[in-house]
Amino acid sequence: LPSHPNASGIVVCPGANSRGCRNILYLEMAKRFAKLGYACLLFDFRGYGLSEGPRKVTSFKDLDFTQDAITAVSFLKKQQTGLKHIIIVGHSMGGGVAVSAGVRDHRIDEIVSISPGRRAEELFLAKNARLGMKWIQGRMYKDMTTKVKIPLDILRKITLPIVVDSYRDFVFIKPTLFVEGVYENPKDVDFLTNYVIDLKNLTRKEHILLRSAHWFGTASGTRVVFPVAIHILV
Repeated sequence: LPSHPNASGIVVCPGANSRGCRNILYLEMAKRFAKLGYACLLFDFRGYGLSEGPRKVTSFKDLDFTQDAITAVSFLKKQQTGLKHIIIVGHSMGGGVAVSAGVRDHRIDEIVSISPGRRAEELFLAKNARLGMKWIQGRMYKDMTTKVKIPLDILRKITLPIVVDSYRDFVFIKPTLFVEGVYENPKDVDFLTNYVIDLKNLTRKEHILLRSAHWFGTASGTRVVFPVAIHILV
């Protein structure tokens, strides 16, 4: 971590995966951010990676991933007291959390959302959704180190704040950057492209497409296969 008093800090929010922040994509991103002079913090959401999780989930607060990100910001600022500027960067599920934390926490100055969760109504929330909430329930049970079957009504409350659909009518007053790979699902690419065009904002909003898929030069986050993609992403 650079210690000069005018350093900017980056908090990286990982996507939902069994490795958590030890996923090679996030490790490689953090290493490159640090080389660029940023004070960079990787962390695991509760129940993922090295973080403990609840033994049971009885309310939304038991898995408030946005609060985890806000706590990570507090930790970084405590460790690096001279930080003047905080950027939150999230990928996949973390991309939605980055937006959620960015709009909740005034200490966050800029938001970067990479391939965030989206199309929630179509895929998960609607009565005849293509995948449904049980798909998310099963995925989280598989990826989380704490094996908890989350009740579907609570899972819905957990999901809503961390998909970008929920912020369609929000006025973004902070510079906000959306990034995704051109080889993502075409419906996802079209959705996010139109989403950013329609966003209301008072400052900057940008959308960048990179010649990559969801894992940006890594094999599902397990090993680097195309380091140039990570370099361009960073």
